[in-house]
Amino acid sequence: MALTSREDLLAPSISQPTKKVYELMRERVHSDSAPMPPASSRRLTSAELATLDGQLTAEVAVGPEQCAGETAKRAVFPAPDPSEIERCYPFHAYSSGDVNKPFHVATGERYACFAFDIPWEGQKQAVSIRIHRSPIVHHWRLLDERLPLSPGTVLVTQTDCSIGAATTYANSDISDEEETNMPPNVGLQLPVAGAGSSLLLSIHYFNTGEGVDDTSGAEICVARTPREHTAAIHSVAAGQITLPPHQATDVNATCTPKYSDGDIHIIQSRPHMHQRGIGFTSVVQRANGSTETMLDVPFDYNNQIAYHTDMVLSAGDKLLSTCKFQNDTDRTIVLGSTTDDEMCLNDITAWPAGSLYNGTAPDGGEGCYK
Repeated sequence: MALTSREDLLAPSISQPTKKVYELMRERVHSDSAPMPPASSRRLTSAELATLDGQLTAEVAVGPEQCAGETAKRAVFPAPDPSEIERCYPFHAYSSGDVNKPFHVATGERYACFAFDIPWEGQKQAVSIRIHRSPIVHHWRLLDERLPLSPGTVLVTQTDCSIGAATTYANSDISDEEETNMPPNVGLQLPVAGAGSSLLLSIHYFNTGEGVDDTSGAEICVARTPREHTAAIHSVAAGQITLPPHQATDVNATCTPKYSDGDIHIIQSRPHMHQRGIGFTSVVQRANGSTETMLDVPFDYNNQIAYHTDMVLSAGDKLLSTCKFQNDTDRTIVLGSTTDDEMCLNDITAWPAGSLYNGTAPDGGEGCYK
């Protein structure tokens, strides 16, 4: 079988015509009885398998800009003109006490938080985020610093070390592109430097291979001149999750915005669950009782992306989200920050900044939980 183009991989396989080539590829690279590469060669590492699985799912099965149907498009916006960018500031993993030395990631799952000074002056907008991708990173967030960490120090924990930080300024999941841009007339909210203010880079590591050195993170490119609209990342989430063993469960989340600044313009949505998530829907319930589907997609833990969801909410409209789970384990799974727990979260980029906040998040921050 030829393996030199996407069309080759979408063709029926020769040995099992009921399966496409890429489906058989995924089986064979994990097979112990008929492995590829064959037994005489080195088996792929866990990190290599994770990379290949992600690419076969995201790029081959559904294409680089489409997932689960014609209406579910990956959020892809044009890169800004270089003259628009004042400067790109790096935020990356480092060793405590030496920001120029990589952070060593041991085998297993953990969170690491890295503290930074805010490097720009005054009010700025991000127009592009250049991501340093890594197969051992499940997701990362750049947040306001609410922890007693001084710049140059690292906090490593088994659960989310960013709990207590209220505002997310940039984030990325396992399958993101290497660059995330804002629409041409929109900039992403950034914090203003001030007394005691700093930033926190929180990285969720899931390293199934040997220990490695890592400098994951991103460069935040700020606009030389502010764009017309300032957007922010708003979290719509379920505050409680209980998944009984051996059954499917839907978890619902409602967001009722305050509408203090008129209409709300939604740009993109980033659903987030863990290993038991199988689908996600988001519906706008209009003030007159009618509904419009904003997003309806399957969910794959290894293929988490941001979707283009161009939607305007007006006074009285609500967001109704549903996370669909299949718990095939022998235990009840509840809300938590590790991959053995679950989450039901949708990070929505919308303008005006803060328009979806309603103070119902557990920390009173960027969330809309009711």
